Amino acid sequence: MARAIHDLLPFEDILYVGDTARVPYGGRSAETVVGYAKEVCRYLNYRRVKCIVVACNTASAVALEAIRQICSVPVIGVIEPGAGAAAREADGGAVCVMATRATIASGAYERAIHAIDAGIHVVSKATPLLVPLIEEDWIDEDVTMQVLKKYLDTAAVMDCRVVLLGCTHYPLIRHRIEAVATARIVDSANSTARMLRDTLEQRSLDGQEKQQGRLEIVLTDDQRSFLDIARKRLHLEPFALQVVALDSMHELVHGSSPAASSFAEATEDTSV
Repeated sequence: MARAIHDLLPFEDILYVGDTARVPYGGRSAETVVGYAKEVCRYLNYRRVKCIVVACNTASAVALEAIRQICSVPVIGVIEPGAGAAAREADGGAVCVMATRATIASGAYERAIHAIDAGIHVVSKATPLLVPLIEEDWIDEDVTMQVLKKYLDTAAVMDCRVVLLGCTHYPLIRHRIEAVATARIVDSANSTARMLRDTLEQRSLDGQEKQQGRLEIVLTDDQRSFLDIARKRLHLEPFALQVVALDSMHELVHGSSPAASSFAEATEDTSV
C-alpha cells in the first residue's frame, strides 16, 4: 500500500505504522482487532496526520466504523476500493476473494461486491498460511507454491474470472499466484491510493509539490526483517525509523512522557 501511495502521490509525506508486536491480525477475534486498530489510530491522531488509510484488510473489514468514530480526519479502508476494482474486472463473472480467516469471516468483501452487483458469485477462500510465509521472506521457496496450489487449485476457484487479493501482504506473491490461477488478479492498493488522492483533493488537503515526499516507519516492536522486506521487495527506504513500544504509545496518546526508542524527525501535520 505504501508503495502504491508513494507512486501516485510522490510529494506526500507518509507515516507508516506497523503493529509488529501484535501481527498478524488475521487470526484474532473481531473485538481484539477493533481494540488494536483504535489504539493505533489514537496514536495517529496524536501525530496529527491529515488522513488515515487502514491498509490492513482485516482491520478494514471489522474495525473501520469504530475507527471513524474516534478520528477527526478522513479514514479510508481497502475493502470498498478493492471490491469496486474486482467487480469491474469480473464484468458479471465470479470473483474469488483470498484473505485471512478474520477478513473472510467478516463477509465484508462479499457484501461490498454484492452492493455493486448482486449477481456476482463470490468464492471466499481463507488462506492463513500465506502471511507467515511472506513475513519469513519465503516468497520464492517451493513450499509457498505448494501452499498456493493447495488453496487455489480447486474447481470453484478455477471457474472464477477474478482473484481479489484481500490482504496487503499478497501482492508480494502476485507472480506466484498468477502461476497457479488462470484468473485476472486484482489487489486493492492502486484503487485505494486513487481514493486517497480524490479524498485529499476534495477536502483541499493535497500537499504542495516538493522534490520528494518522506516515508517514516513506526513499528511497535523492533523487527528488522520487516524493513528488509520493504527494501528488498518494495524498494522503499524510510527517511526515519521509530520503534514505539505499546506502553509508550499509550503514554504518548494519554499525555505522559514518551519512553520510545526514537530515530525520527519531528512530523508536521502533513502526513497520510
